[in-house]
Amino acid sequence: MTPGPWKIIRDGNGATRIGPSHNHTVAIVLNPPDGQWHGNARLIAAAPEMYEVLEAAGVDLDLLLMAIKAGDPARELEIRASDIKRRLSAALSRVKG
Repeated sequence: MTPGPWKIIRDGNGATRIGPSHNHTVAIVLNPPDGQWHGNARLIAAAPEMYEVLEAAGVDLDLLLMAIKAGDPARELEIRASDIKRRLSAALSRVKG
């Protein structure tokens, strides 16, 4: 996958390019009839960050499962779960705009 962050770049032809720079396009979003191009572009542009968050959440969930099996105190479990929730919420907020 092309490393992020990816930017939303409007061109003069009515299309929206997405990529890490003006010289590197990973996707083109056309203007759909429903006018949802900006939401679609935000979702695609967030792909690298969402991938990183999901990958990290998987690691954290493995740690949570190990902590549960080891009988770790509830506070440690709460901290890890809160961190997963915070990172997922931040990534989704960027998609929603």
